Amino acid sequence: MRPINTFFAEMDAFVADNKGNKELEPFLDGLAATKAKLQKATNWLVEKGLENFDNAGAASTDYLHLFGLTCFAWMWGRMAKVSLEKIAEGSDDPIYAGKLVTGRYFLERWLPDADAHLAKIEAGAESMQATPSMDQSGLPVTGSSIQWTSERTFSLAPIRPERIR
Repeated sequence: MRPINTFFAEMDAFVADNKGNKELEPFLDGLAATKAKLQKATNWLVEKGLENFDNAGAASTDYLHLFGLTCFAWMWGRMAKVSLEKIAEGSDDPIYAGKLVTGRYFLERWLPDADAHLAKIEAGAESMQATPSMDQSGLPVTGSSIQWTSERTFSLAPIRPERIR
């Protein structure tokens, strides 16, 4: 846990060092909120992953997505800081204004996905493990197949020999 705690501390330091910068505030708030979600997910995985290794497997993709969003939030915060400094120094290079616009787009359109990833992580493995395993042809290997009823629901029925390849 030491490496990830060092990573969290670096992000916390960036937020603390730049508090009070009103133009940078949306980036700092986004980073702090997403980092808190990643920290919560990490703690959940440490606890629940050891209780049931399936929890770690079920959470892996969403954990990596959440980790990536957190890294992007930190990156956009750092780029926004540099862009704001360059603009304040008098630069008229459009790349700096473009970075701020793109960063705000990230904050508004991508960063909210962190909530969904955390919810899926905390859902655990139970529902995922309850689904039947499928073979390469898409048929369940549990000795049953899915049959659709007229009410748009399905039931599991034994596989007929003619469906076995």
